[in-house]
Amino acid sequence: MVEINECYEIKDSNHENGVYRVVGTEENIVMLKVGDLHNNRLHTGQLVQVTEDELDQFKKVEIPKENLKQKILSEIKMLPYVLIANYHRMKDNWILNVISGAFQSAGLIMSFLNLDYPTISSLLILSGSLGLALSMSLFYNHR
Repeated sequence: MVEINECYEIKDSNHENGVYRVVGTEENIVMLKVGDLHNNRLHTGQLVQVTEDELDQFKKVEIPKENLKQKILSEIKMLPYVLIANYHRMKDNWILNVISGAFQSAGLIMSFLNLDYPTISSLLILSGSLGLALSMSLFYNHR
């Protein structure tokens, strides 16, 4: 009997090659694609249904591990899109950003000059940071 979360390598069948994890065992066995044949982790959402007879032809394997290099490269590829999105959010809320930046700058200057108001400088830096976070948040940028 097949168990939920078991992984199988599918090769040379009428399904796409890869590593699949069992996610359902009602009438047919439902499997989610979680990796390719090179043991790279995938997040495709692709589901396939197989019968128990078909499953007997497949090799049981371990779940593919997240590849750190692949994850870092993916984050690097997304960086320009994140920067562009943040730029547009900041451009739309420029007044709040100027005020927040002024608060942060004043707090940092007070801190660097060692003025006798550490609580005030901390509050200025905190309020400026919260203002910038709010200006880039989806909560503030609803349309």
